[in-house]
Amino acid sequence: INSNNRDTLLFFSNLGNRYKGKCNDLKTFQPSNFGQLISSVINLEYEEQIVAVVSISDNKGYMMFAYENGLISKIKIENYLGNYIKLRNSYNIESKLVSLAYIKKDVDIFCISETGKGVIFNSSEFEAKGTKNSKGNKAIRLDDNKLISCIFNIKDTDSIKVKSDNNNEYEY
Repeated sequence: INSNNRDTLLFFSNLGNRYKGKCNDLKTFQPSNFGQLISSVINLEYEEQIVAVVSISDNKGYMMFAYENGLISKIKIENYLGNYIKLRNSYNIESKLVSLAYIKKDVDIFCISETGKGVIFNSSEFEAKGTKNSKGNKAIRLDDNKLISCIFNIKDTDSIKVKSDNNNEYEY
């Protein structure tokens, strides 16, 4: 991730929790060192793992969450910037989280199912929700398969090659 000393880091866990910290609170290391374990910076619950980290430079924009059931939620970033170090229920955990991203403005999104069905749309098609653990809106219709990937801020010039769990390959 790109960040500077003034930015806020948001750590999202597999249990739906959000942890917050400042970049300048982290120790500085030489490139030859391995750095600092996340568990020494934040106090995780038993079997909790960090699934994503985003860097926030101001309080504008949205968090986007894509779920295995084909739903996407768009939440105003202000909902994640409170004074609490740990915020519970920061996203919906009823369906497995496939991808998340912090966006400052609306972007194009590419989603693909495990059967190779893909769709591109703009995040402006989703209304920003007020509740952090919103289930979201349908992004792609899935029959008995699941969403395997969602790429935020896709460009016209991007070339995408995806290999599914069942070893099928798709190019877009």
